[in-house]
Amino acid sequence: MADNTSSLDLTALANQFTEFGIYPHDGFLVIRMFTNLNDRSAAALNTAADVLLGTTPQHIVFDCFGMNDLPPLWARFVVGCSRGLAKSNRRVVGLNASEAFKKNLAFQGLDKTLPVCANMSEALAKITGGRQSQALDVKMINPFLGAAAAAIQTQMSVACSTGTVSNLPPNSLLTGDISGLIALDCGSFRAVVVFTFPKATIFNLVGKLIGTPPIEVTSMVRGSVGEITNMAFTRGKKTLNEMGYGIKSAVPKVIETQEMPPEYWQYSGPGVKIPFNTVCGAYYAEIRLAA
Repeated sequence: MADNTSSLDLTALANQFTEFGIYPHDGFLVIRMFTNLNDRSAAALNTAADVLLGTTPQHIVFDCFGMNDLPPLWARFVVGCSRGLAKSNRRVVGLNASEAFKKNLAFQGLDKTLPVCANMSEALAKITGGRQSQALDVKMINPFLGAAAAAIQTQMSVACSTGTVSNLPPNSLLTGDISGLIALDCGSFRAVVVFTFPKATIFNLVGKLIGTPPIEVTSMVRGSVGEITNMAFTRGKKTLNEMGYGIKSAVPKVIETQEMPPEYWQYSGPGVKIPFNTVCGAYYAEIRLAA
């Protein structure tokens, strides 16, 4: 996208509309269908299509969640993208489609134009030609274990002990109620590092800072999760870069859901989960691979 988005910021464009969202990823885009298009939003999408089908075209994953059919303006856009991308050996696929949506696609004869996938792993396999997910190197995990414990110790003066590492299947939900996510990118290796907390645990940890545990998620709680995530990532990154990995800087995102946000859907491959036990309760570090 870097070559042809200088004149148009796709995310900023999408933020002007409630009918669709655009989430750039490495090598593909997720376009979320929120509701039916109108003439104005359709025109904006067509403007975006000039970028999408430009000098560096991207695969497109259409997220159809909540849509029961493919209305005419959406259908026209999907068909245009499919035809345009085919010239560059790129694909469009659908995701999160209801049975009603699938039936409507078939009724319109568009089920081959927009093949629907069961999950993001299947979608990425289809658009990448079925290449296998990368393997998780244990050397990438260990630096974050110490960094996660050190972050809690530094922020809240609370000691941590590490539990047993377990595997995470692809597309699994996050463990906690509130999580900090940060992308781990060193070129040939891409994953997301997640520090995820049950509410009771993060409330008790924040209580160590302010004297009394909060009873709801506040800006202090969100800020603490973000700071812990950033500190742990920074320490782990420093250790790995000293080993020659060349991990890039990144900014954490804090979410209050167990579902991965759209901009992180590419990290739907397998992973590992490491529990940390404290007097305030358990929290978890997760490392999830790009699919």
